[in-house]
Amino acid sequence: GGALLGGALMLKLGLWRALLLFGVLQMASNVGFWWLAVNGRGLLPGLVIPAFDWGFVKLVSATPVDGGLLLVIAAENLSGGMGTAAFLAFLMSLCNQRFTATQFALLSAFASVGRVWVGPLAGVLAESIGWPVFFIVSTIVALPALVMLWWMRAAVRALEYDPTAPVVDD
Repeated sequence: GGALLGGALMLKLGLWRALLLFGVLQMASNVGFWWLAVNGRGLLPGLVIPAFDWGFVKLVSATPVDGGLLLVIAAENLSGGMGTAAFLAFLMSLCNQRFTATQFALLSAFASVGRVWVGPLAGVLAESIGWPVFFIVSTIVALPALVMLWWMRAAVRALEYDPTAPVVDD
C-alpha cells in the first residue's frame, strides 16, 4: 500500500520532494513507537480477531489487538513503503542505462549495510538504554540523512524524470 501510494505521489511531487517528505514521515513513525513505549497499551480502542481455522493457518482463540499498536504499525508500514518507493527511484536514477543491473545491485547492496549490520544490535541497544530512549535515538539518527538530502537538493533535482526530454542512449 505504501509503495503504491508513494509511487503515485512521487509523480506529483518529484523525486527530491518525495524523498524529503517520505523521509520525514518515516522518521516521524519512530515517534509513534516512542509514544507506545511511554504510554503502553489501551489508549486507543482496538479490535478482536476471532478464532478461525483455514486449514493452513489456525487461530485457536479470539485475540485482542491494541489500537495504538495497530495505528503505529500501519503508519510505519505506509511511510516505509513510500520511502522505499522513492529511494528505489533514486537508486535507479543513479544508474547508467548500459550497466543498470550491475550498478543497481551494487547500490542496493550498499544501501542494505545499515540494516544488516545495525539491525541485529538494535535489540541489545534498546534493552540497555530502554525502549523510549531507543526510539528517540532512532528518530534523531534519521536527521543527518535528511540534512544531506537538503544539501544535495540541486543534484537530486537534476536526476528527476522529465517526460518532455528526448531519450538519449548512454
